[in-house]
Amino acid sequence: MRAVDTEGNRILEGKVAVITGGGRGMGKEIAITFAKAGAIVAVCDLALANLAEVENEIKAIGGVCLSLTADISRKADVEKIMGEIHTKFNKIDILINNAGICISSPLLEVSVEEWDANMNVNLKGAFLCLQGAARYMVEQKSGKIVNISSICGRGAVSEGVAYSASKAGVIQMTCNAAAELGAYNINVNSIAPGFVATPLVREGKTEEEYAAMIAEFSKPTVLGKTGLPKDIANTALFLVSEEAAYISGQTIPVDGGRKNRM
Repeated sequence: MRAVDTEGNRILEGKVAVITGGGRGMGKEIAITFAKAGAIVAVCDLALANLAEVENEIKAIGGVCLSLTADISRKADVEKIMGEIHTKFNKIDILINNAGICISSPLLEVSVEEWDANMNVNLKGAFLCLQGAARYMVEQKSGKIVNISSICGRGAVSEGVAYSASKAGVIQMTCNAAAELGAYNINVNSIAPGFVATPLVREGKTEEEYAAMIAEFSKPTVLGKTGLPKDIANTALFLVSEEAAYISGQTIPVDGGRKNRM
C-alpha cells in the first residue's frame, strides 16, 4: 500500500477521483493523498472556505483540483456536480463517498428530524453519489468506489441509533452495489473507521480535555491508540489501486484492532 512506489511511480496518475466531504478531516487527507499519487481530484463540500484551502494545498504540490459545492442529499446537486466533473475530464475513475454527519441522542430522545438528518446525508447522500458516479463508470466499464461507513454500523453503540443505522445501511449498500457493478469491472468497497482524531474532534476542547478523550478512545484498541486521517486515506488509496483489483463487496475495519467490535 503506497502512494509512490520505490521507483517513484505515482499509482493514480491521470485518474479522476471524486471525493465528497473533502473540505476537511478525513476527506481532505484523502484528497491530498490521492493528489500526491497523481490523481486529478474533484473535491465536493458544503463549505466554500474549506474547499479553497484544500484546492490551494493541492495546487501547491503541483496537483490538479476542481472544487465544487453541493448538498449531496439533493439529487439535483449530485447530478450537477457529477455532470460537471465528467464534462471537464471526460471520465470518473474513482468515487470516495466520505461526506457525513453524526447527530446522536439516547434512543427515547431521538427526534424524527435527527433520524432524517442522519439518513439524508449518510445513507441517501451516499446512495445518490454512488448511483451518479456509477452511471459514468458503467459506460466506461471501469471504476473504483469506496464508501466511508463506521464501526458503529457493525454493532451496538449507546446513544447512536440513528447514526449507526445510517452507517449499517452504507455497508449493506456496498455489498449490493458490488454485486451489480462487478460485471462492469467496478469495485465497490467500504471502510469502517474507528475513532479518528480529526481537527473537528479537537475543536472547543482544552489540551487536558482532548488528551483525556484520546486516552479513553484508545483503551478498546489492541494498539492502544486512536486513528489519524492518514490511516483512512492510506486504506482508501489501497482500495482504489490496482493492488486491490480482486477485492469487492468488502468492509474493511480501520480501528486499531478494536478488542470488541461492538
